[in-house]
Amino acid sequence: MMQPNARKEIMYKVTLLYGRPDDPEEFERYYTTTHAAVSDGVAIRAVRAEKWKVLPVGPEGPAPYYRISELWFDTREDLEITMTSQAMRRSLEDLQSFATGGTVILTSESI
Repeated sequence: MMQPNARKEIMYKVTLLYGRPDDPEEFERYYTTTHAAVSDGVAIRAVRAEKWKVLPVGPEGPAPYYRISELWFDTREDLEITMTSQAMRRSLEDLQSFATGGTVILTSESI
């Protein structure tokens, strides 16, 4: 059985959930080229950054999300600095250019 937060230290995370895009091929093209360049510098304080592509299977049919991006931080201060940074503002503004399925942004801490 997995132990929750086995590290015993508090971590902080930003999670970005991308809804299913109108055109997945165009989303991938833009996300991996243009958006990657626009978002350069966002993760500078992160200790871990992960990108996931959601599988189209689930217990209730296809998931409502297409991709997930996560940034992990050791301190809340680093998370807050990142969320208010110019790099993050540019990245969030760029979502309008390609994230046709919408986005959900969550900030959280491990417990």
